[in-house]
This record gives sequence, structure tokens and C-alpha cells, in this order.
Amino acid sequence: MQAHFRAARNFYQGTIAEVTDAQLLWQPAPVGNPIGAHVGHIVAGEDGLIQGMLRGAAPVGATTWAG
Repeated sequence: MQAHFRAARNFYQGTIAEVTDAQLLWQPAPVGNPIGAHVGHIVAGEDGLIQGMLRGAAPVGATTWAG
């Protein structure tokens, strides 16, 4: 399973490796979401899956990084 997570993460990181900050923040339409919002969604989902489901711990987003 770790190999699958690693492969998915490497693919994702390769996909956005050259995306600039301006591109991350650009909003494609009045109701569209910027790429950065999707990045946040992926990170939060990965955090919840690994920490919450696999480790049985609270997601980092709900503990250490909670605002």
C-alpha cells in the first residue's frame, strides 16, 4: 500500500512541479476554483486518510496545524 501512496504522490507532485504561485491563485471563472484550492483538498484528504484511517490518529490539520 505504501508503494501505491508513494507512486500517487510522486505523480501528483510531478504534475504540479512547475506551477507558479500566480497559477495556483488564478481563478478560472467567477465560480471556478483556483488550482491552489484543489491542492489544499488533496493535502487534506491525504492527511485524513493516512493519519485518520490508517494510523488511527487525528489528522494533522485538526491538531498541529489547526488554525
